[in-house]
Amino acid sequence: MAGDQVWHEDVSDVPCDSIRGVVSSLSILLQGNSEATVEWSLEPGYAKWILLRNGTTLEFVIMHSERSDRQLVYCGKFREIVHRFIKALCDLAAEQFGSDENLPTAVWSWPFPKQELKQLRALFATTLKEPAERGD
Repeated sequence: MAGDQVWHEDVSDVPCDSIRGVVSSLSILLQGNSEATVEWSLEPGYAKWILLRNGTTLEFVIMHSERSDRQLVYCGKFREIVHRFIKALCDLAAEQFGSDENLPTAVWSWPFPKQELKQLRALFATTLKEPAERGD
C-alpha cells in the first residue's frame, strides 16, 4: 500500500528470491546508488519494483510485464519509505519466518535473509540519522 494506492499480487519464489532482493536493493540505495530494481515472479509473467532515489526523495514504481502502464507510483521521503520497508521486513521475519521452523520452506523456498536485514538496519541507523540525532 502506498498512500491510497494498493498493489496486491500472488507471487512465486521461483526463480526470484525477491525478499532478499528488497533487502539488497535498499542497502545499495542507502550506499548512494540512485536506482534499484526487484523482480517478482508471477508465473508466467513478472513484476518489477523500481526504486529511484533523488536526494531525500524516493519514487517507488511497480511495473507489470504484461502491461505497459505503471501500476503503482508513490513518491515520498527516502528516509520514511526505507523505514517502512525495514519495519515490514522485520514484521515478516517475526511473523512468517520466526514462528515455525518448517514454515519457511512451506511458504517460501529461500531462507529469510536475517543477517542481511540486520546489516540493513545498522546501515539505515548510521546513514540516515536526522540532524538532531547527529548533533547538528
